[in-house]
Amino acid sequence: PQPPPGDDWHGLVAQLSLTGMARQLAQHCELAELGEGVVRLRLAPLHKHLLGKAQQDKLQSELQSRLGRPLRLEIDVAEPATETPAERSRNAQRERQEKAVASIEQDPFVRDVVDLFDASIDESTIKPI
Repeated sequence: PQPPPGDDWHGLVAQLSLTGMARQLAQHCELAELGEGVVRLRLAPLHKHLLGKAQQDKLQSELQSRLGRPLRLEIDVAEPATETPAERSRNAQRERQEKAVASIEQDPFVRDVVDLFDASIDESTIKPI
């Protein structure tokens, strides 16, 4: 069977009641196949340290519960072809940070203060809200 669009995995991961390393494992995987009796995921070699038996068992159990059927979890260690939930979250955070920095830098009051006092903006102190 063909994998559903990547968004389906992102939504499913968000619904799973996982914590700790099992949650990290799910967030760093890409859905490769969702069949009747199997869920095949792809995990980047960089994150293969997340492949503990306990984490895989928890993830498999939670997927069975959420999907309402018995299934086998298989995880291949290979570079994902699409954005994983963890990457999407990291990219969204980076975009929010960039927008916050741009907003501060473009603010007329801030620009006036920077010009008046020959100041600079410490971007590391800007936090998006």
